[in-house]
Amino acid sequence: MPPPGVLVNATLCIDTVEVPGVGRVDGVLGGAAAYFTAAARRYGPVRVLAAVGSDYPHDLWQKLQTLGGDLAGVARRPGRTFRWRGRYQPDLQNRDTLVVDFDPAVEAMPPLPPGWEASAYVCLGVNAPANQLRLRDSLPNTRLAVLDTIDLYVNQHRDDLLRAIAAADGVVINDWEAARLTGHDDPAAAARRLLDLGVAFAVVKQGAAGSHLATPNDVWHCPACRVDRLVDPTGAGDSFLGAMLGHLAAHHASLHDPAALRHAVAHGTAAASFTIEAFSLDRWYHLTDAEHADRLATLLTDAGLA
Repeated sequence: MPPPGVLVNATLCIDTVEVPGVGRVDGVLGGAAAYFTAAARRYGPVRVLAAVGSDYPHDLWQKLQTLGGDLAGVARRPGRTFRWRGRYQPDLQNRDTLVVDFDPAVEAMPPLPPGWEASAYVCLGVNAPANQLRLRDSLPNTRLAVLDTIDLYVNQHRDDLLRAIAAADGVVINDWEAARLTGHDDPAAAARRLLDLGVAFAVVKQGAAGSHLATPNDVWHCPACRVDRLVDPTGAGDSFLGAMLGHLAAHHASLHDPAALRHAVAHGTAAASFTIEAFSLDRWYHLTDAEHADRLATLLTDAGLA
């Protein structure tokens, strides 16, 4: 019997973020694995496969533990933890990466702890496509594997990325990446074209414009949540994917169930809307069940899923 919940392989970072008109934070908890865990943990167990350096601060480790994921798969290695510094442009839709500091020896994918190879729901998080393929090959019992990527791999490792996408069941990426992969600037057309790469479903995220879910029979648009104040967009896509996959795992959903996929996209959209309301993971530490339920109910109505 596969263990419940989800497995995520992604980065853990130390972030410095600048947002015009809002402020700056230095040395905060970051990385796709952290944001994914915060959102997915609301639905069930989360197993984190990642690595940090020997310099990883104790206070960040404590915050990571607070998110509730199983950290048995997090390797601590000699060297420096991945550090990222970014500054958002005034429109808050685009950002400039100012510093990327990582040690390839530290970031090498850790081995799976015993029993984790039986994981049924898996996030092939942002990583070199060759690593994503290797992880997928080591998980023979996976029921649903979803892949995420970034522009670096779209631009510089395209052939490997296409092979990794074909090995996955679904892909969840932003509109810029989808356009570069498919040649279609229209997100609905890009989402449909992504299916030709070998996946059963594709989600193209558009931030404040919502997202498009493509399945073999149609393309469905999910609106974004209404948010009073956008503080920091960092990690929104990772929390989207965490809630989406967490919801699917909690309901033992099949990748061939369009209704379940639509509801999962809505849950991901709600999760992303909480992330952007504060720096780092700060909003998740204080999020109540009532707040989550109220926002999700509003979105399900707006999306025609209530």
